[in-house]
Amino acid sequence: MPYANIAANPFMAEPDGSFAPILATLQKGLVAKMCRELLEREADYQASMLMFRSLLEKGILTSEEYKTAEQMMAEKYKPIVGTLFSNIELT
Repeated sequence: MPYANIAANPFMAEPDGSFAPILATLQKGLVAKMCRELLEREADYQASMLMFRSLLEKGILTSEEYKTAEQMMAEKYKPIVGTLFSNIELT
């Protein structure tokens, strides 16, 4: 059997030659990494928009400048949750 050594190693494959446990483990790690990256992007977007909202409220930015900044931050960070409320008028 050409896969005997691989099958004998529990970290490589199941005795029947299945690589499902390896794939499941890799997918779990990938999902965790993706979740962390999504969270970081979302947090960065929210922090940026908090600053821009503050500038808008102080009159330092116009509504048009705020909308432009919001579009730029959405393109940069690609948030999922943050853009759900982006069409709501703030003023």
